[in-house]
This record gives sequence, C-alpha cells and structure tokens, in this order.
Amino acid sequence: MVKNDISYKVPTDTGDLDYFYDEMYGPHMHQKHRESAFLMSKEEMMSRVSEDRGELVMIYMGREAVGGSFIFL
Repeated sequence: MVKNDISYKVPTDTGDLDYFYDEMYGPHMHQKHRESAFLMSKEEMMSRVSEDRGELVMIYMGREAVGGSFIFL
C-alpha cells in the first residue's frame, strides 16, 4: 500500500530484521529508557518471525525506512 509516498511492508528477510533491530529498535529503546531498557533479543525476534509468532511492519517514506513495529502473534 502507498499513500503520500508513505508505504509499508512486512519483511521476512534477515537483513531487514537486522536493520530494524540494530538501527531502530535497540537505539530507540536505549535512548528512551536508558539503563532500564528491557530489549527482546535479536535471536528471539528472528525466532518469532521464522515460527510465525511475530512479524515486523516497516514504514517507508519513499525508499527510506522511517519506522517500524514488531507485532507479537
């Protein structure tokens, strides 16, 4: 779906999941919660996706990833 050059996708590629975890999720959680941040491990996130127990929704503006959310199923 695309509207106003904003789109989303549900990636399963490990590169997309790595990017979300390393560049978005981890830094955001540490910035907002400092030392009290409790992060899901990257391994747990990957496991949930591979076992259909979770999915990542990535938001794009044009070709640039601007946000995302991990949804537990």
